Amino acid sequence: MNIKPAYRLMNRPTFFAGLFYLLLLWVITGSGCLVEKHHAETRQEPSMHSDSDSIHRKKSYQSIRFEGLSRSEAARRLVPYLRKYRNKRPDPFCRDTLCYQQFQSASGSPDIIADTTVKVSIAFLGDIMWTGTPHPSLLSPELQAFLSRHDLVVGNLETPLDTLRRVKSLLPDHMRYNSSGKLSDAFWDVAGNRNMLTLVSLANNHALDMGGAGLLRTFQVLEARNIAYVGACRKDSAGIDYQILERNGFRLGFCAATWGLNQLFARDTILVQVHRVGGIAPPGEGPLDISETREQLHRMEQEGVDLKIVLMHWGYEYEYYPDSLICRMAVELVQAGADLVIGHHPHVVQPFEVVYLNGYPGFGSDSSAPCPRRLTDPRGIPRKALICYSLGNFLSRMYTPACQTGVVVPVTIRRDPKTGRADWSLSPARKVNNKVPILPGKKHQVKLSLRD
Repeated sequence: MNIKPAYRLMNRPTFFAGLFYLLLLWVITGSGCLVEKHHAETRQEPSMHSDSDSIHRKKSYQSIRFEGLSRSEAARRLVPYLRKYRNKRPDPFCRDTLCYQQFQSASGSPDIIADTTVKVSIAFLGDIMWTGTPHPSLLSPELQAFLSRHDLVVGNLETPLDTLRRVKSLLPDHMRYNSSGKLSDAFWDVAGNRNMLTLVSLANNHALDMGGAGLLRTFQVLEARNIAYVGACRKDSAGIDYQILERNGFRLGFCAATWGLNQLFARDTILVQVHRVGGIAPPGEGPLDISETREQLHRMEQEGVDLKIVLMHWGYEYEYYPDSLICRMAVELVQAGADLVIGHHPHVVQPFEVVYLNGYPGFGSDSSAPCPRRLTDPRGIPRKALICYSLGNFLSRMYTPACQTGVVVPVTIRRDPKTGRADWSLSPARKVNNKVPILPGKKHQVKLSLRD
């Protein structure tokens, strides 16, 4: 009996495989559960429920953490974790809800920089976690044209590109990821002149899903395509743990770190190093430790970097707002010198925040107002910082609509002619949709949303 055709069929993301997985997810999470609404999308303040059932649900969702747990602990939380996957957690627990209105309107922050022709534009993407078979039209022509207008395109590559290991494609979502080395080829511009993907972060919990050798082969794939990467490096790389890219006379520094790894064996640490932050997952087992990132920012400053950018893999999955620990960590990163903090990992879009430091002018004169936050740092130079807590998924095959949605954040960098220092302005974020096709033979394509 020839089993090859059947084997190939079972390795395709077919309608039947997807339907079976959705049915399984629905049964496990309980078909009678109330599907909660995403208040951020309606731009309304989260409602405060008075009934005990809603309060209990919020408290139980707050306690569901999968990151950093042992296998036995994770197994006990599997069912409530899948419930959060399906229902999400829309309620904020960490800050005054008035601040979230300011988060959502961060794109309206004042631009006091002189409009000069010398500038650098960066498009920041969310999680790139495609595990299916890539194809040249994975990005819609409109999205390609939009990205091609930027000098740099930066995202989080949340899957190894191990060319010697099989790419699983039976289900859209897996516990361990791997993708084809051709995934990055989907980022060529419409004319086919250049690969638009400039730099990716490899600091995420899936970095070692294919082991240290798989991450080494990921380095090779990216280097062959001239795509820079941060957050992970070869163990013998002599401390090259961040990147400085020069564009139009600007020196831009990039570094990255993650809360942890899905798996870590001694044999992997011999080959590679993934930059991590201690004290996040699980929280409370140790102090928050950003010393490695702080040192990288300090060295960037010594090298004369104009703008320092941190790509951080943090927070908790399927929650629409950051928790208090992540907010505190964001402040510490900004005070350590970060100008842009771009977050990934929750797989849903979370708010933005603008912070003013050392008397930076603009956005109201009331310095006692809670938002925007006004901070100081040891340098004492007036500046502002942007915190994007999560950009959601840029490229994904996950099931729920919220996990099939992400934002592209365009940032423009100019130089203030009065001070000679670089400053940034934020354009409105553009939403992208990853609706997974259910019909056999229909190709997946990431598209710009018609509604922002």
